[in-house]
Amino acid sequence: MQNLVYNIFCRHILMILFLICLFAAREIKCVEPNDQDTFETIYSEALNSLKKGENLKAEKLFLQCLSIQPLMGSIYNKLAAIYLQQDDTIKMLNAYRQGSMMGDKLSQHVLKNLGISIVQNPLPRYGLSELYSNIVYPEIAKRAGVKGTVLIEVEIDDDGEIISHKLLKGIGAGCDETAIAALLNTEFTPGSIDGIYTRMTTQIPFYFELNRKKVEDDNSTVSHTKSKNKRDKVNVSTVSKAEKTLTTIPLGGWQKLENRISKIENLNNWNGKLIIDTKINSFGNVIDAQFTAGTQDTSLNEKILEKVYETKFFPAFNDGKPYDRKVKIKMNIAQTIKQVRVK
Repeated sequence: MQNLVYNIFCRHILMILFLICLFAAREIKCVEPNDQDTFETIYSEALNSLKKGENLKAEKLFLQCLSIQPLMGSIYNKLAAIYLQQDDTIKMLNAYRQGSMMGDKLSQHVLKNLGISIVQNPLPRYGLSELYSNIVYPEIAKRAGVKGTVLIEVEIDDDGEIISHKLLKGIGAGCDETAIAALLNTEFTPGSIDGIYTRMTTQIPFYFELNRKKVEDDNSTVSHTKSKNKRDKVNVSTVSKAEKTLTTIPLGGWQKLENRISKIENLNNWNGKLIIDTKINSFGNVIDAQFTAGTQDTSLNEKILEKVYETKFFPAFNDGKPYDRKVKIKMNIAQTIKQVRVK
């Protein structure tokens, strides 16, 4: 009898303990933070780090947020803002592209509220698509199966003019030269900080992929056509092994040089023809300029030459290499500037 009572008692005790454990487990599960709570905690910490200027910490926290909610475009745009400050153009473009695909665009208002300076890197004036449209896949590269990314660092002044460029990564077979040629024939919108144009360095990638849409055959070297924006456009051919060359023209076309010279004070009071012999080096800089025919006003001539020296040119290329070249320029004040002869 005593054993029976003892067994019943033990069973009741075990049942009570089981129920206590069951309710305790359920209670613990209820207070355990869910993914949304975790996301909001990490996201809040990331924003605080961003406000304090702790960009590396903020970057790691935002990436953790994306591991929980990978489709939140606004996080990609905050990462893009961080990469802008770090001058990491490739990461910035990738992050911004991801955010844009998800319907979120980088908000300057949001960046200001976060205490971040609004930095806009220099960009091609007519868009990256026009810059890339100047690229023709070198035939020698296609035949050799050469593909990859050419990365060029370029310094742009506050007027959008190219000051210098540097090849950071090349793949050879004419691709490097083709990318540089397209870059130097591109007009840029200058970079800015909080809306103020400033001298800035940026990096531009050029992608060469064998499976991309077939481009036109590169039999000719340069063709001048009028684009929709009425500026000179140069289609750059491959600079492979042949006798192919690329001509020397001012960046933005001859019209841009004419406009700069025509704005010189008192020049409109003079009628006649200007002939200027120039020498353009392999970087597209004017290293020598002399009048064959000019005005009778020495100070006016000096101002004209000053504008010529300030002009950046698309350098001459031969067999894939830029070289110094002499260019004779004629200008009729009442008409237009034209390249007359190249030596």
